Amino acid sequence: MRTDAQQNRARLLETARTLAETGQRAPTLNELAREAGLGVATVYRHFPDQGSLLGALMAEEIVALTALMDRATRHEDPGEALACLFLDVLDMLLANPLVGALLQCPGSSAEPVVAHLNESAAAIVRRARRARAIRPDLDADDVCHLLQAVYGAGERDPRAARRYAEVVLAGMRAPS
Repeated sequence: MRTDAQQNRARLLETARTLAETGQRAPTLNELAREAGLGVATVYRHFPDQGSLLGALMAEEIVALTALMDRATRHEDPGEALACLFLDVLDMLLANPLVGALLQCPGSSAEPVVAHLNESAAAIVRRARRARAIRPDLDADDVCHLLQAVYGAGERDPRAARRYAEVVLAGMRAPS
């Protein structure tokens, strides 16, 4: 990549991060062009769509999510693996709301990674069900919806999010 193109990309990512931090969302490509003082065509050359911008903005978070998933997959206790993963992802969502956007953004350059994360999460849930660590009627979609609900409630009161998560995790456990 040419030096000026590298500089433009760095400027765009820096501007996008600043806008994301203040607005709690990734900027549109037109907003990004305006704020960075660059042409819209330049922005689209680097980021053909909103998903590719989000993937580039979230590169570090993608690495962190992958590490969380790998750690949970290797955990010996299936129930504990699921609980740790639930809490760790919740912490990431609360620290950076763009993580939620990344996980739900179709067409992102991170889409293959997100698909892998979803498959791994589903395998962790199935493993916890087989070990009778969680209720047999729960699947990965249920766990995802519960995580989103806890995040939504915790977003209003981040100090209570951990307590909400513990209540949900207790309710997910298989009956004795």
